[in-house]
Amino acid sequence: MKRLAVAVVALLAACTPPSPVARPGAATSPGTAAPPGVVTSPGGFSAEVAPQPIVLPEPSDPPVAPGPNIAPFRNVDISIPSWPRASTQCVSGRVHLGAAGQHIPLSPDYTVVNVMAVLQVDFDRDGTNEYAVHLMCGEGPESGGRMLVGYRRSGSGFALIGRIVGTQDSVKIMEFMRRRNDAVEVLVVAEYSDDGTVALSQWRTYALRDNRFRQIAGPTAFPSNPPYVRFTVQAGQIVMRTVSSVRTGSLKVTILNSGTAAAPSMLLSLALPPAYQPTGSGWAGCVAGAPQAISCPLPSLAAGGRLEATYDLLGPLDPPPSGDYMVSVQVTTLEVFDRSTASTAPLTLLFP
Repeated sequence: MKRLAVAVVALLAACTPPSPVARPGAATSPGTAAPPGVVTSPGGFSAEVAPQPIVLPEPSDPPVAPGPNIAPFRNVDISIPSWPRASTQCVSGRVHLGAAGQHIPLSPDYTVVNVMAVLQVDFDRDGTNEYAVHLMCGEGPESGGRMLVGYRRSGSGFALIGRIVGTQDSVKIMEFMRRRNDAVEVLVVAEYSDDGTVALSQWRTYALRDNRFRQIAGPTAFPSNPPYVRFTVQAGQIVMRTVSSVRTGSLKVTILNSGTAAAPSMLLSLALPPAYQPTGSGWAGCVAGAPQAISCPLPSLAAGGRLEATYDLLGPLDPPPSGDYMVSVQVTTLEVFDRSTASTAPLTLLFP
């Protein structure tokens, strides 16, 4: 019997949540009920009949969002509120924005201020839109600060209403903003590691009340010990049996969540050996990306829960060459705290 060892890696990241395919309480095989509390994805085939490969659809291109419309804030003077105290190189007060929506200070002691995005919102509910403007001092992760600032039209220019939220308000980054009636929803981020790789996001809503911006919805603070997910991946051996002129086998993946938070949805990614193809009924909802790369949606996984998924494979008679054939799992939301570490488990292809 020949053996081929392959690494299996569990990863955690953020992406767009797909539609789930596994069903709570589904049977692990015909006639066998799933254990209580275990979510399964169907698989399995008859070894007496040579299975046929199936062709998975390619992922559709995500819609391309238009770039931020900062046109009103080109070639205009505005007033910038004070930045965080530590941001001594950030300019405040009356400044001029150039054609690119930037203020470039004349003094080398100060850094550039960029208009990152503009959103129109009728903050005072008078039928005329005001502007929520995302300003960033400097560039990249070393930015001196970020602010979301409210402005209204005043003649041919803009009058300052006030700061909506900024990095001086115990948030690290403002990622996105969207209009909600007469308010603005902002996705704010707090970092829990020095390198910024461990972070938690929250949606907070701000509105103009009594001539100043106030938070009216969403969490008001980040928890010191937020709920988290922690994955462990277990992968069973794949016994590649000969059926006619091909080999077939089943991969069973078990995912454990030993964290304190549920994973709302997950994505399983497979990097298959050359010439290996999916077969059987367990691939519903999966898509084929790069050569030999397949992505499959998985349902939610409760804290302390376990999920099992089975995928049938079809391959040539000869064992595949050595390579980094992997299984990866990631959460598909920005609002779940991750305490998983990259864990590996041996996966062995058996060729009797």
